[in-house]
Amino acid sequence: MAIKLCCVYNSNEINFIAASRECGHLHILEDNVFVELIPSIQQGIQSKKVVVTGLNYFDTPL
Repeated sequence: MAIKLCCVYNSNEINFIAASRECGHLHILEDNVFVELIPSIQQGIQSKKVVVTGLNYFDTPL
């Protein structure tokens, strides 16, 4: 059974973070990344920082 992907979200540091299917919602690729939402207050405004940790990368930049 093939799944048709519509959109892939990635970055230079961590390749694939999320992908969408026909429904249009992004789904986190949990086998590849761990995504955290960290509460943050900057200039009196509450927000959340997105922290993404790659799970399949073993190289360390020098």
